Amino acid sequence: MKRKVLWAVGAIALLGLGAAGWYKFNAKEDSTPHGGIATAKKGDYKITVTEEGTFQARKSINLMVTPQAFYQQMTIRKIVDEGATVVKDEVLIDLDTSEIDRMIAQTEVELQAEKNNVVQAEEELRVRRLQNDLDIERANARVDSSNMEVEKWQKLEMKRRIRRTKSRT
Repeated sequence: MKRKVLWAVGAIALLGLGAAGWYKFNAKEDSTPHGGIATAKKGDYKITVTEEGTFQARKSINLMVTPQAFYQQMTIRKIVDEGATVVKDEVLIDLDTSEIDRMIAQTEVELQAEKNNVVQAEEELRVRRLQNDLDIERANARVDSSNMEVEKWQKLEMKRRIRRTKSRT
C-alpha cells in the first residue's frame, strides 16, 4: 500500500512539474511597460486597424433621359437600387424599347416605300425623256417635211402659178 501511495504522489508531482514547465515555456511575456520602463525588442509587431464607414462617389451624376425624337412616356424595366455596389460596364437602367422599336420598324417600312417611289419616279422620268426625244424627232421630221414643201412650192408651184396668173391677164 505504501508503494501505491508513493506512485500516486510521484505521478502527481510529475504532472505538477509538467504543467509548470508547459506554463513557463508557453507563457507570453507581458509587453506592457512596468513602472515607466520599456525595453525595445527586435521583431514583428501586429497592428490591426478596424474602421467602419461608407464610400461615396467623388462625382455623382443625375441621369435624365431626354430622347430627341420620342416624346412618349418611357417604362423602366430594371434599375439598380440606390447605394448598390456596381462594377464597370454594368447596366444601371434598362428602359422598355418596344414602342421605339415599333416606331423604327414603321419608319423603315415608310422609308422603303419612299425608296420605291423614287425608283418609280426615276423610271417615269426615263420614259418621259425617251418620249420627249421621240416627240422632238417627230417635230424635227415635220419641220424638215414642211421646209421641203416650202422649197418645192417656191421652186415649182410658185413659178407655175405666177405664169398662170400672168397668162390670164
